[in-house]
Amino acid sequence: MIKTISSLLILLLLTACSSAPKIQPAAEPPPVWTGPMRDYRPVTERESTIFSTLITRAGYGIYRTGEDKMSPTGMYLLRRKAQQKLGADGKKPLAITVHHLVVYVNAKTQLRKTTMGGVVAGAVGGAVVAQSMDKMTVNLSQSVIDSTKFTYVENEYERAFYTEEENLNRATVYVIYIEADINGKRTFTKTMASAKEPFPVVIEASVDYFLSHY
Repeated sequence: MIKTISSLLILLLLTACSSAPKIQPAAEPPPVWTGPMRDYRPVTERESTIFSTLITRAGYGIYRTGEDKMSPTGMYLLRRKAQQKLGADGKKPLAITVHHLVVYVNAKTQLRKTTMGGVVAGAVGGAVVAQSMDKMTVNLSQSVIDSTKFTYVENEYERAFYTEEENLNRATVYVIYIEADINGKRTFTKTMASAKEPFPVVIEASVDYFLSHY
């Protein structure tokens, strides 16, 4: 029973996120690329996955959002915005190597409370809990991180964990990592934002923050 409710809730959440407004191609003429862009990311970072549908598992309520949910993709945004900021005059070739660009969603607390509310008090109870959880939010959090905090985790879903200080209300959040080298300078950033924000806005903000270090 609990597993069935959990699976349905996660599917609904995935559907809701995938139906968010998508960024449209830029109105201005596309920039002229003046250098290579190498994609060294693990293949899995481009694919969607649900880490667990079992409410008792640590990876429950956490999933990775694949590029099929992005239009345009984070890779395209990174290249276009890097060109606009760093090579707009066409005189400075850009060599970009992307090591990580991945998006996670942590909806663990919301899904657990909604699922248990549904089990204890039926559909109405689950709806009441979901409505109360919907009021929870979190401030945008962005930082430059040490790559070891990303690489050396026992389970991939742990990359979507947050501290109490980062997310006091335990709201559902996007967690976006970008690690790339542009013309020899390598930077690794993390962005955490409320899942109430349109996903296109969040992915663009994460790229803008990354490029603010160049």
